[in-house]
Amino acid sequence: MSEALSADELAHFRHWGFVALRGVVDPSAVEETQAAVRQHLAKQDAYVDGAYRLDARPWTTEVLAHADLVKGLKRSKHINAMITEGVIGYCRQIFAAFTGDVVEEVSSFHDNAQLLFTWPNATTWSIPSTIWHLDFPRVPGDGFVGAQVFAFVEDVASGGGGTLIAAGSHHLMNEDRLIKSKIIKKRLKQKPGYAELLGKDQTIDRRRFLDPFEVDGFTQQVVELTGRPGDIYLTDLRLLHTLAPNASQHPRIMLTKRFIRQSAMDQFMESIAKTAA
Repeated sequence: MSEALSADELAHFRHWGFVALRGVVDPSAVEETQAAVRQHLAKQDAYVDGAYRLDARPWTTEVLAHADLVKGLKRSKHINAMITEGVIGYCRQIFAAFTGDVVEEVSSFHDNAQLLFTWPNATTWSIPSTIWHLDFPRVPGDGFVGAQVFAFVEDVASGGGGTLIAAGSHHLMNEDRLIKSKIIKKRLKQKPGYAELLGKDQTIDRRRFLDPFEVDGFTQQVVELTGRPGDIYLTDLRLLHTLAPNASQHPRIMLTKRFIRQSAMDQFMESIAKTAA
């Protein structure tokens, strides 16, 4: 059972599009996933004597540096261990807060959670202008389409490659039609703030977007997801987000899983069918 989200936590989710919940994953579930990841990496000499061995692979600044190290873990049942009934219960509470109906079916794209892995690949940390995206398009109606869980398998400190979210971006471009991620990004580039955040000018220090800025009357802010094993973030699926460089001495190891309102999934599939017709 998950504890009830407080009124302040629900209000924070509504306003910013996310809420952080610390230490809510059962320790045994965290340990199961950690053990699976560490044992897998140990077979490749990337985890030795209780520590991640960075010299196991050559240095690279590639965005998906050495992602092949965890390729064999994608279908592991142990990866799903941290998406407990308690975690899903928090998602249901978010759904109920938006829809007033806790019974509405919660569906997911995939049975398994997705392992998020970034080997150290930067000497200095920065906010990138690329790979900002949505995992699900805007759909007609009241806007809310679902929630995404980000869970920490290992410690992820600031600068350590934690996912970056554009908090507040869920308030923008909720219209009475389906809008895909590519179109949303294109339109955001025409707006103050996002024109620089998503622009091509690499001389800009985008760390200023860690402070609040205004777009169309809504406060926006880039937030770096950091935490300890057992912590989770719940985010609104409408939030723009991206990969971040890992300037730490530890791999970034997180999990994510997306939970989508059945009504939103139905609208999406109907749109796909009309496009194909």
